[in-house]
Amino acid sequence: MEFPVKEYLLIRRARYGDLNAFIQLYDAYVERVYRYIHFLTPNDGVAEGLTFKVFFKAWEQLGDLRIIDLSLPVRLFSIARDQLMNYHRTHKKAAAPDSDLALARQGR
Repeated sequence: MEFPVKEYLLIRRARYGDLNAFIQLYDAYVERVYRYIHFLTPNDGVAEGLTFKVFFKAWEQLGDLRIIDLSLPVRLFSIARDQLMNYHRTHKKAAAPDSDLALARQGR
């Protein structure tokens, strides 16, 4: 997999603790991650909290990121998926969007 040079350099700098490089990566991806999460959560507050968790976990895991094997966007959306699953697992009383869609299809 080939990566854009700028992203590659920012990831390398961030891996060595350069917070400014991570902020640039955050700025590049936060809107896409937020929209993905927002679509699958009940409100803005939940989406904002989960988005924060995604980037916090990404920062923690940055040293483990194998640049050659996996791009940062793939890692971010993988973390986001895990955060969403955890959220819906712990908030079972609130219907998940997939459940609402299935009920709508059944005419309920």
